[in-house]
Amino acid sequence: MTAGTMTTRATVPPYPGTRPFGTRDAPRFFGRGREAEELAGLWRRNRVTVLYGPAGAGRTSLIAAGVLPLVGTPGDEAPPVGRVSYRTVFPVAALPEHNPYTLALLCSLAPHEPVTDLVGWSLRDFLRRWPRRTDSWGRRPPLLVAVDQVEELFADVSHAPGRDRRRRAFVEELAEALDEHDDLRLLLSIREGHLDELAAYERTLGGFARFRLAPLDPEAALEAVRRPLEATARSYAPGVAEGIVEDLAAGTDRVEPALLQAACAALWRALPPDLRVITADAVRAHADVGASLTYFAGRVLGEVAERTGGSFLDLAAWLRAVLGGQATAGEATVPGPVLRMLEDRHLLARTPDGYRVRHPRLIPALRAVTPSAPEPADAGTYLRDALQAMARGELSLAERLADVALRVTPGDELRARAEAEILLGNIAVERGITDEAESRYHAAAALLEACGDTAAVGRLLAAVGRLRLARGDGAEALEELRAAAERLPGDLTVRTELARVLWQLGQPQGAVTVVNSVLSAKGNVPEALRARGEFLADLGDAEGALRDLAQVRRRLPAITRAAHALALARVGRFEPARREIDEALTEAPNSGPVLLYAAQVEALRGEPDAADALARRAEAASEPRLYPHQRGKARLLLSGDRNRPR
Repeated sequence: MTAGTMTTRATVPPYPGTRPFGTRDAPRFFGRGREAEELAGLWRRNRVTVLYGPAGAGRTSLIAAGVLPLVGTPGDEAPPVGRVSYRTVFPVAALPEHNPYTLALLCSLAPHEPVTDLVGWSLRDFLRRWPRRTDSWGRRPPLLVAVDQVEELFADVSHAPGRDRRRRAFVEELAEALDEHDDLRLLLSIREGHLDELAAYERTLGGFARFRLAPLDPEAALEAVRRPLEATARSYAPGVAEGIVEDLAAGTDRVEPALLQAACAALWRALPPDLRVITADAVRAHADVGASLTYFAGRVLGEVAERTGGSFLDLAAWLRAVLGGQATAGEATVPGPVLRMLEDRHLLARTPDGYRVRHPRLIPALRAVTPSAPEPADAGTYLRDALQAMARGELSLAERLADVALRVTPGDELRARAEAEILLGNIAVERGITDEAESRYHAAAALLEACGDTAAVGRLLAAVGRLRLARGDGAEALEELRAAAERLPGDLTVRTELARVLWQLGQPQGAVTVVNSVLSAKGNVPEALRARGEFLADLGDAEGALRDLAQVRRRLPAITRAAHALALARVGRFEPARREIDEALTEAPNSGPVLLYAAQVEALRGEPDAADALARRAEAASEPRLYPHQRGKARLLLSGDRNRPR
């Protein structure tokens, strides 16, 4: 059988192939009834339930098509399934400092909410706003929250600074939400290879129930093969479905769901449209299991080689060497991104010692594979792959895929081209290459301006403004943010950033006026409360600063903690002030504002030598430098006027 014979000839195929089942696929999801019932029960009864299993076992499908239909009754409330990595393209530089895991989860739980409205919220605070109902006795049903692919918390291979801290903070947010919301029930789905990493946080989460999803046994696999055809005009002749399952099992007692779907979807596509009873002869003639899996393996190898810039022949030769015992399946012989893509696409399985072929039935398929062109992909497919690579910290691969997305997008598809430019800008931000990020964001803004998308242009200009603000170009940042505010007059995030620019340009009273207007429009904007708290601490209004910062006290950035410490010191609470300023200095030892606040705390404590040393460090600091109105305060400390530690 050739790739050309595998064309789609059915309008409503009963098998989704290698993509996961969605909620709408529930009527054709079979073979997991027992697991769905058991997992739904565990989810309802336990504060935290962990679903784990190997890649390709069908965890995503089980949640969406098996469990959610069972709990989606008047007695249970379940928001959409959450994720901990971004699934959409948004200029990340337009957002204030945040935990990306938390924001990704909130965006997936509230997909219709603007990203800028969710940034700064914790899961606990988000759930406070979640609309809840009660039954006729005034009781609230359990709030069921599922988070899929939690392995993305641990899969980052870049070892970027702050990743461990953000991961720990995210898990602590889950624990806080559980503590406050007694009726919250979390379902966390994770690949088996990362279970031990999640288990390290079991005490933080208060313990959890575990449910392992194994491959299908032959009886369940037979149901998954045969029953989806009940809604079609076709059926299997006696013994044919059993033969498919036996072939897929390859002498074992397990069938991989991903391979079952790949084989059955290929068979369905290859059958003549007028065939009604699928006989053994029809299977052999059009797409038996061996031919289907050989085609599947060839397509996957071609796709991975094309995505990563490698060679199909080299990749196939390496796999044959692994099968023959002449090579090892590890990163010493093949780049990590290639191995992880092969795992995602169900050819390899990860083990403690490296990788192995996922199932014995794939071995003859891999030995017989021949070069096969990958299925044509559009820009959206490349962008999705790029986002997944970014979630893993594979920035070079993400950049390559985003570049390909830009290259394959026709020139008149302006929005698609803009999305590729934005993603390339985000990659540059991640790498700290701000000039390139600004260039990419401006290119995207020009494309979206031509589309008439004023709001999207405003967000991109805000991103450029924040980048310029971060590197100390206050006047240019003000220009960009004013242009953004003209396009987004109701965007409170942009107005808050405008306030920060005014503060950094030496206009603290003007900054307070702007942020006051933000909080008058909406009183619980976390970023605005944080900004005003910093401003008031800097201006000497300790009580006002403490009042604002008390509302956003969880996992604040170093500069905010330092401002809070200064406010504490101003009201005589020196011990907590010292502890907090030490934490801020540990996190940001070269921040001019943090060092200045530390110097002021020491001056208030009556430690002139320590204040001098910190003030000198503040003057020399560069990440960021002192802002204009703060330089005079540092000089005042160094002049020996201890009576005015402003």
